[in-house]
Amino acid sequence: MLPLEELEATRADDCVSPVELATLNIGLGNFDKALDWAAQSLKERRGWMAYLNVHPIVDPLRDNPRFKILVEEMGL
Repeated sequence: MLPLEELEATRADDCVSPVELATLNIGLGNFDKALDWAAQSLKERRGWMAYLNVHPIVDPLRDNPRFKILVEEMGL
């Protein structure tokens, strides 16, 4: 199992934030998985989501239709 997969697998037991998993996947170029974790962050009402529209780390996601849906769901 790859380290990222291990982190995802232990998320429930070890309190790994979906925000951390989203940003890790952005860095690895796994944009679909990053958006999955960003959507989970929204469901969990993580504070980081307030910066979704301005934080430069999410720049690679901005043109993705799923990103635009997340922004709309948040009312940003």
